[in-house]
Order: sequence, then structure tokens, then C-alpha cells
Amino acid sequence: MLKSAAHLDRILAALGSLQYYLKLNSAQGFISPAAHLEDFCIPLLDAVYGYSLTNANAAKSNTPAIDLIDDNERLGIQVTINDKATKISDTYKTAADLKHNLGAEIGKLLIFFFTAKAPKTPAGVKAVPGITIELLDLTDLITEIRSFPPEKQEQIAALLDHELSSGPSARYIINATNVTVIPGRIETLTIHNH
Repeated sequence: MLKSAAHLDRILAALGSLQYYLKLNSAQGFISPAAHLEDFCIPLLDAVYGYSLTNANAAKSNTPAIDLIDDNERLGIQVTINDKATKISDTYKTAADLKHNLGAEIGKLLIFFFTAKAPKTPAGVKAVPGITIELLDLTDLITEIRSFPPEKQEQIAALLDHELSSGPSARYIINATNVTVIPGRIETLTIHNH
């Protein structure tokens, strides 16, 4: 049980650090880290869900509504750091647009919100004939990983270490204790790395 908790701590810290990094970059108007997120998600989602994903934009620049594709499963995945409900309605609209003919390529489309929680699907969004659209977020992903045996969790933690580190092993802030707050600034902060 303790091994599982240690693996999950590494996974949570890695995904949380990356999510925060991407959010800050986006707030500053930098989009290239978000574009790299697509390639990062390929081995992660393959490991967690058993997909065989490729980057749909590598073959054809800016495929409408699809960033990653698993041809065998007829699955498309849109990866986003946008946490607005309009992302959902825009994706439904694009998927339903007959000029894109997405139904010929996929039967299922996941909108992967690289955020803690996906927004709610807006009222009035109509189903897309021939394509099932589902939402996935980091909470869903972590819930799935929690159900794995410790060995599989260790593999995913090692994958994240490898993908997010330029060194032999990544270090993330796992927890912070002894925070003394004075209005407007932090007085002391003790950080424990694992």
C-alpha cells in the first residue's frame, strides 16, 4: 500500500506541475508548450488506456477537432488546456460539420482537458451522428491509474519522470509544510522532495 501511495504522489506531482506550468505559459501567451502537450500525451494515454496513438497533426497540419488518433480503435482525441465550456460546444460543432467528414475516420472523440476537472457540457449541445463524444480530465486519468497495481503505477511514474525530466529522475514538490503566511508574502516555507 505504501509503494502505491509513493507512486501516486510522483504521478500527481508530475501531472500537477505540468498542468500548472502550461496554465502559466498560456496566461503569458506562449502556446508552444501546449502544442508539445499533444506528443507528451501519446505515451501517457497509451500506457493508461492501452491505445496506439499517433499525432494526427504530424500527417496533416491542424486536423479539425483531432490532435491524436488511434486508427485501429477509430478513436480521436483532442488535447486542450482550455477549461472553458465553449471548447466543448466548438468541438461538437466542428465534429458535426460535414465538410470535415470526421465520421469516416473516427467513431469516438475524446476531449482531454489537461485540467483538474473538465467543464460541464453546455445545454443544447446536439449529438453528432456517428461519433460518440466523451470528456476526459486529469481527475479521470488519476482515478484510472489509482485502480492499477503498484507495478503498473511505478511504470507510469517512471514514464512521467522520463518525459518531464532532462536528468535521470525528475524531482517535484510533493508536499510543503511549515508555511507561515504574513499578509502579502510568505515568511517561511519548508519543502520536502521525494
